[in-house]
Amino acid sequence: MIFLKKNKFFILHIIARIFLFLFICILIYTFYRAEIVFKGSKDSIYLKYYFISLFSIIFWTVVIFYYSKYLEHLTLICLSILFSLMVVEFFLLFTDLAPSPSEYRINKITALGKKFDNRSTLEVINNFKLQGIETVPNFISSDIIASNGLPSYNNEKIFPLGSISDTETVFCNENGTYITVKKDKYGFINNNNIYNQASIDVALIGDSFTAGVCVPPINNIAGQIEYNSDLSVLNVGIPSAGPLIELAAFNEYVMPLKPKKVIWIYYEGNDLNINLKYEKSSSTLMKYLDKGFSQNLLSRQKEIDDTLIKYISLQEEKFKESIKSNKLKDIFKFLRLQNIRRFIGSDIYCIDASTCNVPYSIAVVDPLFQDILKQVRSAVNEWGGDLYFFYLPTYSRYSNNIEDNNTYLNRQGVLKIVEDLEIPIIDMHNEIFLNEKDPLELYYFGLPGHLNEKGYYKAAKEIINNL
Repeated sequence: MIFLKKNKFFILHIIARIFLFLFICILIYTFYRAEIVFKGSKDSIYLKYYFISLFSIIFWTVVIFYYSKYLEHLTLICLSILFSLMVVEFFLLFTDLAPSPSEYRINKITALGKKFDNRSTLEVINNFKLQGIETVPNFISSDIIASNGLPSYNNEKIFPLGSISDTETVFCNENGTYITVKKDKYGFINNNNIYNQASIDVALIGDSFTAGVCVPPINNIAGQIEYNSDLSVLNVGIPSAGPLIELAAFNEYVMPLKPKKVIWIYYEGNDLNINLKYEKSSSTLMKYLDKGFSQNLLSRQKEIDDTLIKYISLQEEKFKESIKSNKLKDIFKFLRLQNIRRFIGSDIYCIDASTCNVPYSIAVVDPLFQDILKQVRSAVNEWGGDLYFFYLPTYSRYSNNIEDNNTYLNRQGVLKIVEDLEIPIIDMHNEIFLNEKDPLELYYFGLPGHLNEKGYYKAAKEIINNL
C-alpha cells in the first residue's frame, strides 16, 4: 500500500510538472503569435492568454515546490476539468452548435432557400482555368508586411499594392456567389479608360469596402457614383489596407493623376486598431511618410505582375500542401478547444452574428494617423484639389446596439483630428445608418461582412450629395 501511494504521488507529481511545462509552452506560443506573427496589432486578443498562462505558471510552481501537500487534490481537479473540456469539445465537433463563421453564413443563407457556392477559391480558379480563362486570387498587400515586400528582379524587394493587371480575379463570396472581376492595367477595379481621361473628378482611397470586393463593379461605391452622376471615378481600394498602405496607394496612383476630389474612406472596424499597428512594422511603408518617396509602381507593372505570379503560385502550392496535413491541423484545433471558444464567442470565433467581428478598442488614436492625413491634405491642396473624409462605421456598432456612439472605437477622437485639420467629413453613421429602421439590412442577410448593393448605393449617394 505504501508503495502504491508513493507511486501514485510520483505520477501526480509528473503530471503537475507536465501542466507547468504546458503553460510555459502556451506562454511562448502566445508571444510568438502576438508579437512575431501579428507584430503587436492584436494584443487585446492575446492579453487574456498572457494572463492565463502566467497565472498558471505561478500557480503550478507554487504548488509543486511550496505546497506539495495539496498537489494530489489540485492535480486531480485539474485533470477532471481538462477531461470534461475534451468531452465537450468532442461533442461540439459532431454537432452544429459551434459552426465556424463561414459555416454559420452558409447555414443562414441556405435556410432562406438560397443556393450557396461552397467551393474554395482555389476550386473556383481551377474551374475557370479548365475553361481556358486565366484567373487568379486577389493579392492582399498586407500579407507581405512581415517580409517587408517580395523579392523581384535581381532579388531586390518590391512592395506591390495592386494585384495582377488585366486578369480575372476571384474575390469573396458573402451572398452565395463568388464575385470575379477583371482588374485594370494597375491591378485595381477600374475600366482602363479612366487613365486616358484629361482629368479625373473623384478618386476613392480605402480598403475592401472601397474596392467593393463582394459586389459586381457596377454596384460598388465607384460604380454607383458614376451611374448616378456625371462624375468620373478612380477606385484605389485595397482589401485589408490601413492608413499606411492607403498613403502608399495615394502617393503611387493618385498623386500622379491629380483628381479634382479625393475621398479618404476610413473604416472604423480595423483601420487603426489592427491595420495601422501592423503596417508600422514595415520599413518600406514607413518611408511613405517622407515627402516625395515613391517606388515608382506606375512604371513597374510588368515587374509587379511577374513578382505576383510567382508569389501566388508559391502560395497555391503551400495551400495544397496544407490540405495534405489537415489531420494534423484538426488535432491541433481540437487541443486548442476551438469549438468551445466558438460556442462561448471568444476571440474571432463566434456562432452568433451579433458577436462576430467585434473590433478591438481604440484607447488613443495613433498620432501617425494625423500625420498621414496632414500629408495627404497638403498634397491635394498643392494641385488645387479637395480632400474629403468619409467615416464608414462597423457592423458591430449596430449588431450590439451601441448606445454611447461617440466613445465606441474612439469615434470622437478620430473625428476631432479630422475637424482640426479642417477636412470636410461625410459621416455614414449619422447620415445613413441612424436613419435606417434596421441598419443590418445594409449587409448581406444581416450578417457581418461587407455592405450589400443597397449599402453601397446609399454610401455613393451620400458622397454625391456632399461634393
